[in-house]
Amino acid sequence: MNHNPSDSETLVEMQRPHLENWPQYALPAGFSIRAYQSGDAQHWQSIHERADEFNQFDESTFATWFGDDETVLCVRQKYLIAPDGEVIGTATAWFDDAETGRVHWVAIVPEYQGRGLARPLLSVIGQTLRELGHSRAVLTTSRQRPVALALYEKFGFAISTK
Repeated sequence: MNHNPSDSETLVEMQRPHLENWPQYALPAGFSIRAYQSGDAQHWQSIHERADEFNQFDESTFATWFGDDETVLCVRQKYLIAPDGEVIGTATAWFDDAETGRVHWVAIVPEYQGRGLARPLLSVIGQTLRELGHSRAVLTTSRQRPVALALYEKFGFAISTK
């Protein structure tokens, strides 16, 4: 992945000191969330190429960030599915260490943004982090993403001051 030169100036880490009272949102009728399946690296790349104007992706980006252990991916990576079966979003309940989970690479394709779909996707990610034994969470985003910043704040994240 290639970051834009300005990214280092705009990246922020956000922290949530505990996973208690993680907000829960239901999916709208017809939408679903499923776990990673073999071959989903192509869906992941397509979603991010369409949704992420700040980064560039190539065939190695997925493997660079997630490796190739499908047993781990099947537990940690989720995909948002539209009523017609199209894979339209993704997020990952990744990890920094045993205690710290990472909300990682959240994206929804532009045609479905602004419909409140990120909230139920994040609800599942938080539940997954808890189920996997994490007690707190972090994420990295950009100040150039004010909608994402506001969403993460609604989920109890605050910009790290370290």
